[in-house]
Amino acid sequence: MIKNLILDFGKVLVDYDFNAFFYNYIPDTQRCEKFISMINNPTVQNAMDCENVPVAEFIDSLVSANPDYETEIRYFDEHYPEIVTSEVLGMR
Repeated sequence: MIKNLILDFGKVLVDYDFNAFFYNYIPDTQRCEKFISMINNPTVQNAMDCENVPVAEFIDSLVSANPDYETEIRYFDEHYPEIVTSEVLGMR
């Protein structure tokens, strides 16, 4: 009997592209690159994947740590599903 089913969603079942998404939203290349490195790193991704802390609380902590990027962080939180670009070929 199967008791657990574990799926790796991102870059396995669906593809996503932080860079393309945020370069469209943040026209300043240097600001965009700094922001992407702030949110697209193992620490942030693991925290969001594991959700040891509720996402809203985690977003608030990112804002507290990076107040100059509050607008971008809130946009990221509100539009996260739009980062998904397509299925990974052959996963259907």
